[in-house]
Amino acid sequence: MSTHAQQWAAFIAALARDVRATRKVLGWSQMKLADVALLSQGTISRLESGDCLNAPFRTVFQALTTLAAACGPLEVAVPPRIRGLIADTSDPIPLDPDFAALLHAYHDLPDRHRAWFVKMSTEVAQILTRATGDPP
Repeated sequence: MSTHAQQWAAFIAALARDVRATRKVLGWSQMKLADVALLSQGTISRLESGDCLNAPFRTVFQALTTLAAACGPLEVAVPPRIRGLIADTSDPIPLDPDFAALLHAYHDLPDRHRAWFVKMSTEVAQILTRATGDPP
């Protein structure tokens, strides 16, 4: 195996580990990630096992941007390799336009205000959950 092929295989293996780790940090099953990313569970399974050498770039990118959007305020939990891969995306693939607007508002804030924004958003969500009686 050539040096390039070895490096590529190592990258894919690390990417697979990072996707799985990020999904687990979110508490998502493969099926949940597949549903949100509009992919099949089998695609997520192949991605996490490193069997994605022939996967279209768009498919891999869709899974990565979905994870990044879901992590939003938790972006420190996203492994650096994935953060680097999605750093150039200005608009993740949102499932819910309201969530996308909230995510954009978060990213538009200076770093020093982001923790406050997350705290306030979380408190409002908890208040609304209690007021409506819906489980969290």
